[in-house]
Amino acid sequence: MNGSEHSGSYFDKEINLDNLYSALIECFSVILCGYAAGKLHLISPRETRGLDVFVRAFSLPSIIFLSLAQLDLSTVNWKFLGSILVSKTIVFCGVIIVTLFLSRPVHLGRTGLYAVFCTQSNDFAIGYPILNALYGTEHPYYPSYVYLLAPISLAVLNPIACILLEIGKIQDREVARIDGEQHKEVIDGVDGPQRPKVSESRTKSKYDSLQSSDIAPKNNPYEGKSRVQFCGRVFLNIATNPIMVMTLMGMLGSLFYHYIKFVGVVLNAFAKVFSTMALFVLGLRMVGTANNLKGNALVAPGILIITKLLVFPLITREVVSLLHTGTNATETLNLSTFGFMYGTFPSAPMVFVLATQYEVEVDAIASSLVICTFLSAPLMYISAKMVFMDFIPSSDYYRKLETFTFNLGIFGIPLGIWLLVLFLVNKAFSKVPHRVTGFLIISQILLCIGAALHPLRNLCKPWSAYVQFFIFAFGLYSSRLWAGFLAATLAVLQSRSLCFVIKLVPGFIALAWGIPAILVVAECFVSVPNYEFESLVNPDFNHKMFQSVVTLLLLSVSFVGTSVCLILQQRYQKRFAKYMVLVHEVNSKDLQDVRETNIAENSERCNEACTGLTDIEEIVSETKPNICSGDCKDEGLCSSEFSCTEVEREMCEQRIKQYKNQVINEEMDEDHQDRQILKHVVLLLLLVTSMFVNLMLSIWTLVVEDAVSGLYVELLFLNITLNIGQIFITFPVFGFDSRILISNLTNRWRRFCYGAECIVLTPPEDLGFETTHVCQQFIAHHLHDCEGEIAKNKRLRLRMYRDCFQGKTLVSWLQAQRLAKDETEAIQYACHLLEGRVLRHIENRHHFENSNLLYTFKQY
Repeated sequence: MNGSEHSGSYFDKEINLDNLYSALIECFSVILCGYAAGKLHLISPRETRGLDVFVRAFSLPSIIFLSLAQLDLSTVNWKFLGSILVSKTIVFCGVIIVTLFLSRPVHLGRTGLYAVFCTQSNDFAIGYPILNALYGTEHPYYPSYVYLLAPISLAVLNPIACILLEIGKIQDREVARIDGEQHKEVIDGVDGPQRPKVSESRTKSKYDSLQSSDIAPKNNPYEGKSRVQFCGRVFLNIATNPIMVMTLMGMLGSLFYHYIKFVGVVLNAFAKVFSTMALFVLGLRMVGTANNLKGNALVAPGILIITKLLVFPLITREVVSLLHTGTNATETLNLSTFGFMYGTFPSAPMVFVLATQYEVEVDAIASSLVICTFLSAPLMYISAKMVFMDFIPSSDYYRKLETFTFNLGIFGIPLGIWLLVLFLVNKAFSKVPHRVTGFLIISQILLCIGAALHPLRNLCKPWSAYVQFFIFAFGLYSSRLWAGFLAATLAVLQSRSLCFVIKLVPGFIALAWGIPAILVVAECFVSVPNYEFESLVNPDFNHKMFQSVVTLLLLSVSFVGTSVCLILQQRYQKRFAKYMVLVHEVNSKDLQDVRETNIAENSERCNEACTGLTDIEEIVSETKPNICSGDCKDEGLCSSEFSCTEVEREMCEQRIKQYKNQVINEEMDEDHQDRQILKHVVLLLLLVTSMFVNLMLSIWTLVVEDAVSGLYVELLFLNITLNIGQIFITFPVFGFDSRILISNLTNRWRRFCYGAECIVLTPPEDLGFETTHVCQQFIAHHLHDCEGEIAKNKRLRLRMYRDCFQGKTLVSWLQAQRLAKDETEAIQYACHLLEGRVLRHIENRHHFENSNLLYTFKQY
């Protein structure tokens, strides 16, 4: 079948997606029903565990056996199946490797579970109806490939994951036993008559052991046990695993299934209810789990979902195309499109069954599975609509592509300007790592300006084209470099010190602005930019081969560098978090003495030197102790392991002093600035995703230059959204941090109306009964205890404030003392205290807020 035939048969084809809608509605309805049943307590946790047992021990093994035993191997494109196996193996191994690098302590069960999540698709409940709707007429044998693709995971990859899960289970038991023994030793040591003080060398040695093993116990979990005995336990657990048993039996049963069809009749009764029961149990387990996904807990599910819905489909399409799985170019194109469509299916409920069976990341997997299923719906719909648009004339989409690019630039410019205003008002450019983020935003604004200027390329030839191309390419290249430098900043800030980062920033500026300028000037000398948008198959490739090489090289370096730096940052963060926990356990008795003698106010200068490898979120809470080793000297300096000379340390002290003088942010407490590490990590993860999409599309453009399919157009629009529209990624992360801007506007309004920036409270004689009663009760029964527990001396902007506390600390105290049942009621209680003059902001400029703002009690 030639290209014209495809154009006539595919381009105008109306696709019936009723089965798609039915499958999605059925899936989500069952999940919501399960959630409602759990939320309304119609099904108890004990009953939920019973349903878990039925799903994993009866229903799932049955469907596995039937799918493997009923395979018809006579008309199979084994080359295509091999390409799917290769793509799944690439993703499977990649997830395991990345998880091993990021996960501290190393947990093999978690790595196997994450790998299954990213490679096991919901083939039977969602996949088959969609594929049957798309290919049931044109390629009726394509939907049957689902029964061949599922065994790739069931028979090849899932057994590997089960082995890792079994090892992880045994590892958990051994670690728990050793932890219990070590905890007893520590308690005995604390209670002993002659407990030695923990020295710097002892703390350092424990930290070094953590660096080498990244596991808290001193002993190897497998020490004292023979490897043969350990392997025997692993294979015994695998041999008694129903999933593994039925997988092996299904592979053997495919040879003589027609002799034992009566077995299929029995197992079919269990298999029919698998999808419904698994999704219903998934909804039950979602009750209360979403509340646990906050802060850093959102990072892992986000990475898993991006890998499953974007990385896996793109890798599958590339592998199928590169291996030329079809007998001709048309069949290869159809199979690659089929592979991409298959990759967009959400993860299978079986991964949730494995999580509950081995009790590994149950809440995270449950939430990720539901979110992945919901997010896959629009992606599957768009892909299904465009899957039959195989050969599209360029005139049918170039015009829309140009308009779309122009709109992204026009709408992105004001968003970027808003972010710059926030950074300037919040004085973020004086802080690290926000200084690097600000330069990244400037690059993204230039990229949007270049996209918005594209219609003006013909205004004054050739200079208008040169100017537009220079701004566009310069913004694109510099934004990629700044993303890599931002990741490097986070990694160095976690591994070295603030002073070292400050020394690197000027070098980052020179490289991030200089390299793009040189590359763009060189490209302009090579050839004249194209004037017509229609001549560009990929808007990133304006200058044929030269710019293709430059773009791919820069993109690859940025992608790899950003990914590696993010991995290192997470490793350092988790490593030092365990170190802090270990030191806290050993020194708990000493810390109690420190609290009682109130010398914590003298330790402010050594906090960051001790925590040079940890981020702000882990140590900003006042409830965590300030632990300093013997080499604590100045904030922001490298630890003694880096062997800095006295001259270098003096220079670093000067840099840190200048830096602290520049940083004046009301939101900071006396110890730390809000570096918003989590926000930067989320931003970089999204930017890495956009780099990956751009990289895959660029490779596709270089390999296949003559065929423009509907899937290519879909990826092209997605690529433009994620690359030219980078500012739309940055804006949700930092665009709503406008508290200081609103505060400044409020202060100016107060100055205009009342002649001062201080807040104006209700006169005491006009206070309501509830406010008066709350204040009287608090003064009589709780003020002394509250002030003694939370009020401390704090330094802010080179000034010392005595007996003050953060607003969020008071909110936590009120809830702990049962004066408020939740956060909302605690904030309302504190507002009554402020209106009644029991407490006030240290500068009388803010009402009460559940934040890091400092307040103090009125002296009675």
